[in-house]
This record gives sequence, structure tokens and C-alpha cells, in this order.
Amino acid sequence: MQAALSLAPSHQLAAIGIGARPPSGRAARAAPSAPNRALAAARMAAGLFIGATIIYGVAVGGYAGRLAGYTQEQARLAMAHAGFTVQQLAIEGLDQTSREEIVEALGFGEGTPIFDVDSIAAKQRLEKLSWVRQAKVMRFPPSTVQVVIEERVPFAVWQIDGKMRLIDAGGRVIASVAREDHANLPLVVGKGGPAKVRELFALLNAHAELKSRVLAVVRVAKRRWTLKLKNGVEIKLPEERAASALERLAELEQARGLLSADIESIDFRLGDRISMRLSEQAAARRETARKEAARQTTQPTGRGT
Repeated sequence: MQAALSLAPSHQLAAIGIGARPPSGRAARAAPSAPNRALAAARMAAGLFIGATIIYGVAVGGYAGRLAGYTQEQARLAMAHAGFTVQQLAIEGLDQTSREEIVEALGFGEGTPIFDVDSIAAKQRLEKLSWVRQAKVMRFPPSTVQVVIEERVPFAVWQIDGKMRLIDAGGRVIASVAREDHANLPLVVGKGGPAKVRELFALLNAHAELKSRVLAVVRVAKRRWTLKLKNGVEIKLPEERAASALERLAELEQARGLLSADIESIDFRLGDRISMRLSEQAAARRETARKEAARQTTQPTGRGT
């Protein structure tokens, strides 16, 4: 018995689409209709507009900064409650500077959130203190700040306008002082002296004997030096070739004991010549000797003719 075969009419087959798989039931249900897609797009556009309006209002009204500040403040408080505050301040290298001066210059104290400590700014404030040459400020969370100080080393006493000031080798004024409190340090006199004194003493270091005799160094017209020795003799150095002048002086001292002679000054400013001025006593003795020599020359011999 043959099975009956039934075919649909050709126009119905074309409508279904021969060889094509019709959409499943779920896909058919998920596919939105044209009106629904338009509604979803409108809702998205409205949401974006409202969000942009809120952001614009926060920015223009200054609320963005306030919100960020509020967030930062909350973070600071949280870190503080967690123990990240300055509880220990370790300071090294103090001699002339007091701990109180250091703490005041640092600008923070116990209980300050440790991440609020600006190490660079604190270093700059410390180095404005008169005795502090260099400073280092380091944070060690959760609770320690370490400060290392290098103080200035006194080099000389500078006399200017009748006042005495302590200076370091670089010419930086450290403090006002009394001369007798630093009698072991050389005395620098005159304007422009501090800026050049290190260069001068670098030359004098090569002549220890001469350096030990120096009482004061005087800067003349901001151009050259005059050395005042402890026995009152003045050494007038030239503006240039001061090193050569000191070499020549050392040779004369070794050969003739020049610095112990009865003279007031030795002048090296004339280039290839050295000028010396006798003391008043030496000049008087020399004049007496000259007159005596002249008298003896003109005195009759007493012989008959």
C-alpha cells in the first residue's frame, strides 16, 4: 500500500521560503518591534542628557573640588585612625641649634598625619636657620620622621661697620658674636672679605709659618688683601699674583728673618720690586746713623801740612 504524498501549492512554498530555517520561538519573542526600539533609544538619550547635566552642574558649581576634598579628608582621617601619624621625631647632628628651633622650623608635630609631612618644604625651612648648612627629612611610616642636620663650621670672624659676625668658609654669616669668644679664629675686615677669604687661606695654607703669624686680613677696596701680623707688620699683597708674592715673602723670611726685622710694612704691589717701610724707631736710628756718618766724613783729620 503506497503512502499518499501531499504537496502544498507552489505559492505557499515560496511564502515559507524553501531551504530557510524559520526563527525559533525564543528568538521570535526577543526581537523587539520597531516602536519598542524607538522607545529604548529615547530612554537612553534621556539618561545621557540627565547624567551630563548633573556632571556639568557639579563642575560649574564647584562641587567637584568639594567632593574630592571631602574624599581626601576622609582618607586622611582613616589613615590617622589606622596609626599613620607622627609619633616619633628623631633628630641627629645638633650642636649649636636647639631641638625647639628644629621643631618650629619643621612646621608639624606629634599627631600630624605622616603623609601630610612635606619633606622637601621642611628641608627648605630648616636650611634657612643660621647654623644649618644642610638638612635631610625622611618619613618612615607608620609613625616616625627622621631629621639629619649638618651644621656650619665657623671659619673666621668678620668685622664690618664696627660689628663682629661669625662666618663659615663660604662667607655665609652665621651669627653676631663677641670677638673674645672666638679669639682662635682669624679676623676678616672690610667689605667683600667673606666672599674671598677661603681663596686667601688656601694660599696661606702652603706657608704654615706665615699663617701662624697672621692676626687679621683686610680686604682693601674689594680688590686685594693686606695681612696684619701679630707683631704689627703689614704685608700688602697685589691684586693679582698674590700667590707669587707669598712665595717671595716666605723666601725672604727664611733667608733673612724679614718678618722679625724692625719694619712697619712690606709692599708687593709694585710688581718686580719690593718696598719696605721702617718703623719709627728704626727710622730714627737710621737717621742718627746717617748723620753720624756724615759728621765723621766732614771732620778734620788733625794732621799738619
